[in-house]
Amino acid sequence: MALDPFAGIDLRPDMRFSVSFLAEPVAVETTLPHKTPKGDFELVAMTPNELFVVWYLVAGRPGNGYGHLERKYGVPATTRFWHTAAKILAAATQPS
Repeated sequence: MALDPFAGIDLRPDMRFSVSFLAEPVAVETTLPHKTPKGDFELVAMTPNELFVVWYLVAGRPGNGYGHLERKYGVPATTRFWHTAAKILAAATQPS
C-alpha cells in the first residue's frame, strides 16, 4: 500500500485497480505502462512479487486479456481489487 502505484490515476466508473501477488519473484523487464493487446488491462507498476493493474471494463465487466499478463510473467498469481487488499491489510494490522 505504501508504494501507492495508482497515484496520479483518476479512478473512473469504467476502471478497477488491482494487485496480483505472484507465487514467486519474476525478473522480466517491462516498459511501463504496458497495455494488453486488447487494451483491457494496463500494467502501471510492478515489483518482483506484485503486478499493479488497471482493469478497463467493457459492458460493465473486465475483458479477457488478463491471461496475456499471466503468460508474460509465467508464474501463478492471485489477484485482488486494490480496495480489498487495503481492507485485508487493515484487518491484519489491527491490534487484537
